[in-house]
Amino acid sequence: MPHKILDGHTRSGFGCSYQRGIRALVTKMVYIFNTYIPVRKRIRYALTSIYGIGNQRASKITGSTNILCINPRVRFDALTPTQISEICKCISSNWLVSGALRKNISENIKRHLKIRSYRGIRHKNRLPVRGQRTHTNARTQKRRPQNFMKLIRS
Repeated sequence: MPHKILDGHTRSGFGCSYQRGIRALVTKMVYIFNTYIPVRKRIRYALTSIYGIGNQRASKITGSTNILCINPRVRFDALTPTQISEICKCISSNWLVSGALRKNISENIKRHLKIRSYRGIRHKNRLPVRGQRTHTNARTQKRRPQNFMKLIRS
Protein backbone atom coordinates (compact mmCIF):
# COMPACT_ATOMS: atom_id res chain seq x y z
CA MET A 1 0.00 0.00 0.00
CA PRO A 2 1.78 3.18 -1.16
CA HIS A 3 -0.07 5.65 1.06
CA LYS A 4 -0.84 6.18 4.74
CA ILE A 5 -3.55 8.23 6.40
CA LEU A 6 -2.52 9.66 9.75
CA ASP A 7 -5.30 10.82 12.06
CA GLY A 8 -4.73 13.13 14.98
CA HIS A 9 -1.48 14.63 13.73
CA THR A 10 -0.98 18.05 15.31
CA ARG A 11 0.31 20.92 13.25
CA SER A 12 1.91 23.67 15.30
CA GLY A 13 2.96 26.01 12.50
CA PHE A 14 -0.28 28.00 12.54
CA GLY A 15 0.29 30.01 15.70
CA CYS A 16 -1.66 27.51 17.77
CA SER A 17 -0.04 26.16 20.90
CA TYR A 18 -1.15 24.63 24.16
CA GLN A 19 1.03 27.09 26.10
CA ARG A 20 -1.11 30.04 25.01
CA GLY A 21 -4.28 28.21 25.97
CA ILE A 22 -5.37 27.69 22.38
CA ARG A 23 -6.16 24.19 21.22
CA ALA A 24 -3.74 22.90 18.55
CA LEU A 25 -5.07 22.32 15.08
CA VAL A 26 -5.58 18.60 14.53
CA THR A 27 -5.72 17.47 10.91
CA LYS A 28 -5.71 14.31 8.84
CA MET A 29 -2.42 13.88 6.94
CA VAL A 30 -1.96 11.74 3.84
CA TYR A 31 1.48 10.28 3.11
CA ILE A 32 1.99 9.43 -0.58
CA PHE A 33 5.33 8.75 -2.33
CA ASN A 34 7.43 9.86 0.67
CA THR A 35 5.56 13.17 0.91
CA TYR A 36 3.00 14.53 3.33
CA ILE A 37 0.17 15.94 1.24
CA PRO A 38 -1.53 19.17 2.37
CA VAL A 39 -5.11 17.98 2.77
CA ARG A 40 -6.73 21.43 2.93
CA LYS A 41 -5.77 22.22 -0.69
CA ARG A 42 -7.56 21.19 -3.84
CA ILE A 43 -6.34 17.99 -5.45
CA ARG A 44 -4.49 19.65 -8.34
CA TYR A 45 -2.45 21.91 -6.08
CA ALA A 46 -1.90 19.26 -3.41
CA LEU A 47 -0.42 16.83 -5.93
CA THR A 48 2.27 19.35 -6.92
CA SER A 49 3.92 18.85 -3.52
CA ILE A 50 5.07 15.40 -4.74
CA TYR A 51 8.56 15.51 -6.28
CA GLY A 52 8.19 15.00 -10.04
CA ILE A 53 4.61 16.24 -10.36
CA GLY A 54 4.17 19.81 -11.50
CA ASN A 55 1.17 21.78 -12.68
CA GLN A 56 0.99 20.02 -16.06
CA ARG A 57 0.95 16.49 -14.66
CA ALA A 58 -1.43 17.40 -11.86
CA SER A 59 -3.83 18.92 -14.36
CA LYS A 60 -3.58 15.80 -16.53
CA ILE A 61 -4.57 13.68 -13.54
CA THR A 62 -7.45 15.88 -12.40
CA GLY A 63 -8.04 18.52 -15.07
CA SER A 64 -9.94 18.62 -18.33
CA THR A 65 -8.45 15.38 -19.66
CA ASN A 66 -9.19 13.83 -16.24
CA ILE A 67 -7.61 10.38 -16.38
CA LEU A 68 -9.52 9.54 -13.19
CA CYS A 69 -13.18 10.31 -12.56
CA ILE A 70 -12.49 12.72 -9.71
CA ASN A 71 -13.85 16.24 -9.44
CA PRO A 72 -10.84 18.61 -9.57
CA ARG A 73 -12.53 21.10 -7.23
CA VAL A 74 -12.66 18.65 -4.33
CA ARG A 75 -10.17 19.16 -1.53
CA PHE A 76 -7.80 16.33 -0.72
CA ASP A 77 -9.33 15.59 2.69
CA ALA A 78 -12.70 14.82 1.05
CA LEU A 79 -11.27 11.89 -0.94
CA THR A 80 -11.95 8.31 0.08
CA PRO A 81 -9.08 5.84 0.58
CA THR A 82 -10.07 4.06 -2.66
CA GLN A 83 -9.80 7.32 -4.62
CA ILE A 84 -6.40 7.99 -3.05
CA SER A 85 -5.20 4.53 -4.06
CA GLU A 86 -6.51 5.15 -7.62
CA ILE A 87 -4.46 8.36 -7.76
CA CYS A 88 -1.39 6.45 -6.52
CA LYS A 89 -1.85 3.72 -9.14
CA CYS A 90 -2.29 6.29 -11.91
CA ILE A 91 0.84 8.19 -10.92
CA SER A 92 3.03 5.12 -10.42
CA SER A 93 1.95 3.51 -13.70
CA ASN A 94 2.52 6.63 -15.83
CA TRP A 95 5.46 8.56 -14.34
CA LEU A 96 8.58 8.29 -12.22
CA VAL A 97 8.14 10.30 -9.03
CA SER A 98 9.83 10.87 -5.69
CA GLY A 99 12.51 8.31 -4.82
CA ALA A 100 12.55 6.54 -8.19
CA LEU A 101 12.95 9.85 -10.04
CA ARG A 102 15.76 11.02 -7.74
CA LYS A 103 17.51 7.68 -8.21
CA ASN A 104 17.16 7.92 -12.00
CA ILE A 105 18.61 11.45 -12.04
CA SER A 106 21.57 10.48 -9.85
CA GLU A 107 22.27 7.41 -12.02
CA ASN A 108 22.28 9.61 -15.13
CA ILE A 109 24.76 12.02 -13.52
CA LYS A 110 26.98 9.11 -12.42
CA ARG A 111 26.87 7.71 -15.97
CA HIS A 112 28.04 11.05 -17.40
CA LEU A 113 30.82 11.19 -14.81
CA LYS A 114 31.91 7.65 -15.63
CA ILE A 115 32.13 8.15 -19.40
CA ARG A 116 33.78 11.56 -18.87
CA SER A 117 31.45 13.42 -21.19
CA TYR A 118 31.35 17.20 -21.31
CA ARG A 119 28.32 17.24 -19.03
CA GLY A 120 30.05 14.88 -16.61
CA ILE A 121 33.12 17.11 -16.43
CA ARG A 122 30.89 20.15 -15.76
CA HIS A 123 29.16 18.23 -12.94
CA LYS A 124 32.50 17.19 -11.48
CA ASN A 125 33.89 20.75 -11.52
CA ARG A 126 30.63 22.11 -10.06
CA LEU A 127 29.96 24.37 -13.05
CA PRO A 128 26.65 24.98 -14.85
CA VAL A 129 25.85 22.05 -17.14
CA ARG A 130 23.35 23.44 -19.64
CA GLY A 131 25.38 26.13 -21.38
CA GLN A 132 24.80 29.09 -19.08
CA ARG A 133 27.41 31.84 -18.98
CA THR A 134 29.91 31.71 -16.12
CA HIS A 135 31.77 35.01 -16.47
CA THR A 136 29.40 37.00 -14.27
CA ASN A 137 26.70 34.53 -13.23
CA ALA A 138 26.55 31.03 -11.72
CA ARG A 139 27.91 32.13 -8.35
CA THR A 140 25.78 29.58 -6.53
CA GLN A 141 27.09 26.72 -8.63
CA LYS A 142 30.73 27.91 -8.58
CA ARG A 143 31.09 28.53 -4.84
CA ARG A 144 33.30 26.23 -2.79
CA PRO A 145 31.79 23.14 -1.21
CA GLN A 146 31.28 23.22 2.57
CA ASN A 147 34.00 20.64 3.18
CA PHE A 148 36.54 22.51 1.01
CA MET A 149 39.21 22.82 3.73
CA LYS A 150 38.94 19.08 4.49
CA LEU A 151 39.52 18.32 0.80
CA ILE A 152 42.64 20.52 0.69
CA ARG A 153 44.20 19.03 3.84
CA SER A 154 43.74 15.43 2.75
